[in-house]
Amino acid sequence: MFQREVLGLEEARRAMDAMLQDGMKEPARPIAMVIVDDHCELVSFARMDGARPQNNDFAFKKAYTSARLRGDTGAIAQRMKDGGRSAPDFGDPNLLFLQGGLLISRPGSNQVLGAIGVSGLRADEDEGIAKIGLAAMGLG
Repeated sequence: MFQREVLGLEEARRAMDAMLQDGMKEPARPIAMVIVDDHCELVSFARMDGARPQNNDFAFKKAYTSARLRGDTGAIAQRMKDGGRSAPDFGDPNLLFLQGGLLISRPGSNQVLGAIGVSGLRADEDEGIAKIGLAAMGLG
């Protein structure tokens, strides 16, 4: 029998609080943030006032892609570009090859716990905010 750790609400709340705190430094540049578990199921979602509807979708798809393909979306996007592949090639409408999704894993064991996705700023800025959330979890 296998036993596995699962991402809990407490870790997700710490991450969301840290990301929101950072995002609120520039309220005129609103973001959306999503955390999914290792099965790509929603654990937590938040969006700042004024965030565009597509930011909600992009944040989820970044987290989904990271968890599903087991990697950070910036690296995944580069691999796909280098290989001449695009998201529609995979037949999964939730895949999005764009920086801003980070894998959540247990250090040492590399057990995947889920992923964080952020959208609303430049892709590198989205990833920077996701890194703040990951650090707040104490897992990365």
